[in-house]
Amino acid sequence: MLKFSGVNNMVVIEDGATFKDSTILLNSGGYVHLGNSKYNNLSILNNNIGGKVCIGNSCIIDKQLDIYLNGDNCCKIGDGCVIGSDVKICCQDEHSLLDSNGYLLNPGQPII
Repeated sequence: MLKFSGVNNMVVIEDGATFKDSTILLNSGGYVHLGNSKYNNLSILNNNIGGKVCIGNSCIIDKQLDIYLNGDNCCKIGDGCVIGSDVKICCQDEHSLLDSNGYLLNPGQPII
C-alpha cells in the first residue's frame, strides 16, 4: 500500500517499484522520484513548501526509512543502495535558530 497527501506536487514512480506500507506526505510544490526499487515502510514527510527526494534503481529499503525534508531541501539516494532497519534522514534541524533580525542561522543542506 502507498498513501499520498498534499497539493501541487509531482511524484514519479518507475516501473517495477514495489511498496509495502509506505507514505508520502508533502505540503505543496514537492517532487519525489522513486526508482525501480523495493520499498518497505518508506515515509517521506515535508510540512513546508517545496523539497525534493530522489531514490535510484536497485535499492533495498529493509524496514522503515523516514526522510524528513522540513522545507525546500533535497535528499538523493543513488542506485544500488541498501538501507537497513529504522533509519531517519533529516535534511534540516527541526529546531530553527534565528538571530535578532530573524535570519535563520541553521538552514538545511542537501543530502546526497
